[in-house]
Amino acid sequence: MDISGGMPAVLIKMLVASAPGVVQLLPALPEAWPTGTIEGVLCRGQIELKSLRWQPGTILVTLKSGKDQEITLRTPSEVKNIVVKKGKAVVRNADNPMSRMVSLPSGQEIQLELILK
Repeated sequence: MDISGGMPAVLIKMLVASAPGVVQLLPALPEAWPTGTIEGVLCRGQIELKSLRWQPGTILVTLKSGKDQEITLRTPSEVKNIVVKKGKAVVRNADNPMSRMVSLPSGQEIQLELILK
């Protein structure tokens, strides 16, 4: 792995991972980073993670989708509450308490605040 190409990709994957229909927030967050921000990550499925901010117990994420779609949004721990702060997303429970189903309208920025247990 070279420092200019491989290392940034590894760091980004620690903070956001994606697969078709799934966006996983903070899948491998180091203990040394209890708070932080990352911006401008392209995810699979025509989804742009405009910004991701975290602190203990809270995640604030802004997503923009290139098409109408429903995704599974996963977090590192159980979701206590989720609030749509911006946009017209619809959020519903998923089978897993660490996930929520989120409808993303095409071309619209959606900001979600997740409160974790």
